[in-house]
Amino acid sequence: MGKYAFILSISLLFASCAAVYGPNLEKEVQRLDLGMTKQETINIMGKNYFVESVSQVEEGKLEVLFFRSTYYPSYLLYFIDGNLSEFHRYIPPTPYQQDVRIIKEKSDD
Repeated sequence: MGKYAFILSISLLFASCAAVYGPNLEKEVQRLDLGMTKQETINIMGKNYFVESVSQVEEGKLEVLFFRSTYYPSYLLYFIDGNLSEFHRYIPPTPYQQDVRIIKEKSDD
């Protein structure tokens, strides 16, 4: 009985880590092909996404989905009229560095 409890504990530990860290999208993204439908893509990538933007472009309706993973790379997927047209890793912007200088003005006092 103790052996089964140990195996169950280890299984729960791994399952909880997957829930905390999110899915490893690198494996799923390798299964994507340009031209896939939005639904086919969601079936592969999972439902951990949100709509980044929707707009009308010359080619049709452009929809960008952001598939998020906490500790693995996240991905942006672009659909035109419901078909996958582009996808790539999301690289967050770096903070803008400013060179701030304080200049004291001379007073006439």
